[in-house]
Amino acid sequence: MVGSTISAGVAPGADGYCGTPDDQVAGTGYVYKVAVTGGISGSGNSSETFGIFAVNSVPYVTYRRGRIFLGSGNVLVASVPGP
Repeated sequence: MVGSTISAGVAPGADGYCGTPDDQVAGTGYVYKVAVTGGISGSGNSSETFGIFAVNSVPYVTYRRGRIFLGSGNVLVASVPGP
């Protein structure tokens, strides 16, 4: 998974990226579990943000045969507080 974002109930703000302070709640939804067989990476550009986001729940993400992924570099796993 390279330079990708999965989000549920979260919309990017003016900067166009999820995972930054200007994110907006865009409804309800959750990401329960994501399993990636290979690696997870963003990009070499630190101004870009990628990841897996959900409103009011932190998604469970595994990669490379079950290793827990909590984020790395400009790839985040996070919740966005809802109303």
